[in-house]
Amino acid sequence: MLLAALWISAPLALPQGSLAPTGPPAPTMKSLAQIEPRAPLAALPVTITNAGSYYLTTNLVGVSGQNGVNLNADDVTLDLNGFALIGVPGSQSGINAASARRNLAVRNGVVRGWGQAAVSLQTAGSSQFEDLRVMGNGSGLLAGNQCQVRNCIVTFNTNTAGISVGDAALVQDCIVVSNAFRGILAGNDSRIVDCTVLANATGGNDGIATGRAALVQNCVASRNGTPAGTQGGGIAVDVGSTVIGCTTTSNAVEGIFAQLDSVVKDSTARDNDIGISTVGGATIQGCTVALNYSVGILDEDGSVIANCTVTENGTGIVATNQTVVRECAVAWNAGDGILVHEGCQVVENNCHHNTGTGIRATSTDNRIDRNLTTLNDTGIRVEDEFNLVLHNQSSNNTNNFNISAGNALGTIESITSMNTNKNPHANFDF
Repeated sequence: MLLAALWISAPLALPQGSLAPTGPPAPTMKSLAQIEPRAPLAALPVTITNAGSYYLTTNLVGVSGQNGVNLNADDVTLDLNGFALIGVPGSQSGINAASARRNLAVRNGVVRGWGQAAVSLQTAGSSQFEDLRVMGNGSGLLAGNQCQVRNCIVTFNTNTAGISVGDAALVQDCIVVSNAFRGILAGNDSRIVDCTVLANATGGNDGIATGRAALVQNCVASRNGTPAGTQGGGIAVDVGSTVIGCTTTSNAVEGIFAQLDSVVKDSTARDNDIGISTVGGATIQGCTVALNYSVGILDEDGSVIANCTVTENGTGIVATNQTVVRECAVAWNAGDGILVHEGCQVVENNCHHNTGTGIRATSTDNRIDRNLTTLNDTGIRVEDEFNLVLHNQSSNNTNNFNISAGNALGTIESITSMNTNKNPHANFDF
């Protein structure tokens, strides 16, 4: 019985697998190519002919008469790795593509001192440029269509632009200062967002200039244009563009210039020659326009100027033809508060303490309705015929109303007849 119990409790002996190795031993550590799959660049000039990722291991200095890095392939990423590409007298461009390229990326370092351009990739589409410091070159950073430029500092470049991009491009969070020819130049359908553009375009161009249907948002443009004040401005956009939330100060001519059918909204224009200028068909809304030397807001034809505060300029608002000016506060301007020519509507504005006239119409077919004018030289002045003047209040001006013959004029009621007046279109003089 004991032997039987021992036999039952003994473990079964099972067959084991083969102990012979299936092949030679393999390395268990990663190779250098696996740890750092990118290729280093050790000297300039260099030409990249294969797609891939490349990086710097130290500062590299250029050669006179040569580009630094020639990108002759698509799908290339170049990481400066915190180092610098440094040009020498007579050098060409720091980074260059001789023909059209796409899907390039350049990031994280310094490009300075190149004779032609820091980055000459204006033929490169669908590419990215990030975290670059670009200083003291001929041109700065030149990129193509559908490109992104982010978090770059671009200063003291002398030709073309600090940053130039093509159509449908994005320039964001960049600081662009003291570039001689232009600050930022962007093509059609581009966006320039959250950029600071200061003291550029001493050659007479603009701090920011765009093509059609562009957006310029939350940017600061200050002291751009020629120091003599005859050329260049802060922000200039082409047809159908939008400028929103921007601040422009002390630019040579216009703080903001907008072509046909553009929108300028919630922006500030201060200490320029002209605060905001359009050629017509524009909407200017919710803007603060102050201390501009010649004119606060200047419009040529057919725009809407609404809900703006316009103070201490030369003339406050000048609207040539077929423009609507409504619900604006216009005060302490050295000339007229609101000056219109022909076919304009001037409605529900408050014109206070302007040295000239509160509201002045120089031609025909204007409607001046429901405005308040106080403490101006003349409250409302109409110099031609066939205008409509209704429901206005004019008080404490040197001359409250000066209306020429031949206009449709609601009666002008004084304070003594105010309570007995039964004319629903009356103006009030008190």
